[in-house]
Amino acid sequence: MTHRNMLPRWMAALSVLALGGLLLSGPVRADDPVPDGQEPGVEILNRGPIHEGFGQPVHREPRQGPSISKAPPAALEELPPDQKPEGDDIVWLPGYWHYDDEREDFIWVSGFWRRLPPGRSWVPGYWHEADGGHRWVSGFWAAEGTTELEYLPRPPASVEAGPSTPQPTDEHQWVPGHWRWNDGAYLWQPGYWTEMEPGWVWSPAQYVDTPGGCVYVDGFWDYSIRRRGLLFAPAYFGVGFGFGRPWRPWACWDSDFLIDHLFVNVGWGGYWFGDFYGAGWWGRGFRPWFGFHAMTGNFCPIFSYHRFWFARTNPNWAWQCQNHFHRNWTNPQMRPPATFADQQRNWSGLRGDELTRARDRSPIKPVGDMGNRWARDPQATMRMRQIPDSERLAAAQRARDIAAGRSERAEIDRQGSSRRAAPPPPGRVRPRGRPGRCSMPPGGVFTPGASAPPPRAGRRWPRGRSPPACCPWSPSRGTAGPRSPARWRAAAGSW
Repeated sequence: MTHRNMLPRWMAALSVLALGGLLLSGPVRADDPVPDGQEPGVEILNRGPIHEGFGQPVHREPRQGPSISKAPPAALEELPPDQKPEGDDIVWLPGYWHYDDEREDFIWVSGFWRRLPPGRSWVPGYWHEADGGHRWVSGFWAAEGTTELEYLPRPPASVEAGPSTPQPTDEHQWVPGHWRWNDGAYLWQPGYWTEMEPGWVWSPAQYVDTPGGCVYVDGFWDYSIRRRGLLFAPAYFGVGFGFGRPWRPWACWDSDFLIDHLFVNVGWGGYWFGDFYGAGWWGRGFRPWFGFHAMTGNFCPIFSYHRFWFARTNPNWAWQCQNHFHRNWTNPQMRPPATFADQQRNWSGLRGDELTRARDRSPIKPVGDMGNRWARDPQATMRMRQIPDSERLAAAQRARDIAAGRSERAEIDRQGSSRRAAPPPPGRVRPRGRPGRCSMPPGGVFTPGASAPPPRAGRRWPRGRSPPACCPWSPSRGTAGPRSPARWRAAAGSW
């Protein structure tokens, strides 16, 4: 049977918080001392997991992450930096702890500024204690206005076998099929071809495994990674960090360079950035983003989009991805430094224009450098702005409420697990029991207000330039090739 639970009241309140109309309370202060450089006890990482709210690969079947024996620390309180990308639909999503197998300890996946996907609301993940260990339950982007979470039996194994009809045009991508709950039974929904949209990435439907059952998340359009917001690097907190005050992330990952060293971990799931080359990391489940589908049969929305985008002017792009990966695998000196401090040491002999170029081309940089690079780049899709203390405090308060709501979501999932039914066999077979639902209060999930509409058939984008050569396999600047439809040529500045 299925089971639905009401999402907690804090989620409904977040729509008010996101609009800035709130009264602040608690210890967060905008004038807390925050360093511009390295801080004692803090190691800024240039290798680690990417916040799951930024994007996630799509798995054919619901998956559980590893169970670890060590309990996570209490969540950190974050104070967003005093700069953020321009836009009314940019909000701060709070960070969370992630277990680092190499360190055998937890690292902090920093919060970040996120442009909300149109029509979606964020449901945060949490750590679940069960069977003598701790397991991460993933967050997800629910449909905006969702009032209930429905917990379903585990669906049957996927029978997706790839396209069943020829590709209509070069602009179409194949969306994999999946099992869909309908009238008390699972029915197979076949895959289909969908037209790609400039500047938009399609995230197919998938199931999220929770202690209460499987939650169905329908497919949605998301922004291309250059337009999703400002992603901050993870950090490791050791002896010497003062845990009595908020942590302000200050080193960000430049989205223009993410695909240079982007990975998926088949155990933990999610996207990862950095030096995960070599047999040791391969044995820990790290696979290059461009090979995730071919190696596992799962779906990488980011690769699917970029393959179509770059192939417009460079038919050898996919091969160049493999060649780039091979060069980094065999040449350690080509790989990105593991930490921000390592990068600074590598630059100790650089001066003047040489140092400026190195800072611009670096995947990790202070938020101020990121804003300067955007300001100098005519093809940048985002611009930075300074924000007042009141706006920073509003974002910090919102993050605190989201973090507090994780425990409430955990309780909802726990209630759902007590009435979960055994999975049905494939086909129209009804499991025992009646569908049950757990409702949310009016207002639904984290809904910070209006956002841009999703793409529609026939949508056209303003004329722009070709993508910048921000990675070794980027197409050359100039006019798009003959295989590129007019609407993609016109959207070249929005990739």
